[in-house]
Amino acid sequence: YFTAVRAGQGLNTVMSQLASHELGVPREAIVLVNGDTSLTTSSGVYGGCRSTYWIGGAIRQASRVLKHAILDTASEMLDVPAEKLYLTARRVYVREKPQQKVSLREIAAEWQRIGHPVRYTGVFDLSHQAHRNGKDGLLGHYVAGMALAQVRVNLKNGKVDVLKVVVAQDVGRAINPVDLQGQIEGAVVMELGATLMEEYVPGQTLDLKSYRIPRIKDIPAITVLPLEYPSHDGPHGAKGVGEAVMGHTRAAIANGFYNATGVRV
Repeated sequence: YFTAVRAGQGLNTVMSQLASHELGVPREAIVLVNGDTSLTTSSGVYGGCRSTYWIGGAIRQASRVLKHAILDTASEMLDVPAEKLYLTARRVYVREKPQQKVSLREIAAEWQRIGHPVRYTGVFDLSHQAHRNGKDGLLGHYVAGMALAQVRVNLKNGKVDVLKVVVAQDVGRAINPVDLQGQIEGAVVMELGATLMEEYVPGQTLDLKSYRIPRIKDIPAITVLPLEYPSHDGPHGAKGVGEAVMGHTRAAIANGFYNATGVRV
């Protein structure tokens, strides 16, 4: 169970990846419950590229605690040290003697019999770092990046076309490379709109017909160069990426316009 806003960033995919990796079971064995306030507490702010870093860190902790509890009980039931066991989607096996096994159903029944807890909580708390990293210890997942933009300007009519954008971005560790690339490409398109098209005019801008955003024909060729410099505390070294690309792309476009015209806007 967790609470985080899904905004098309592949959040459930990454969270199930983190849980399945820690538990050592297939992703198909993971059932996610997101946003059910009867089961979860508030996870705080999701802005600032924090979801994978903070909530992913908590899911990783919870998965570790749950796996440890399962293997400890299986160890007692099989009379085999926990380090000689491995967990699958349905059973716990002895590594050197796979014929020796116990099902998760049997473990759950044993937990119920002895009054053992069946729900575990993961807490990813870096408040102890606040004194050296600033408020809430946020600097632990700050990132760096740069962008290059190839810009063409028609000096007769002022029409601006962005032909190509290359983004090099520190991502910490790419948990899901496909989703990561999609997020960076999406950020580039948002920056394109913010820099060249989007404008709210009071009394005139009423809908998306009068508020122009990038269309498919406006989108340039985008090359993403993810740079992996793992963070110290993030899950598997992950850092945020969603909003991290917002800024240097628009600067690159503005600089391209300046190089073509000699004018700063």
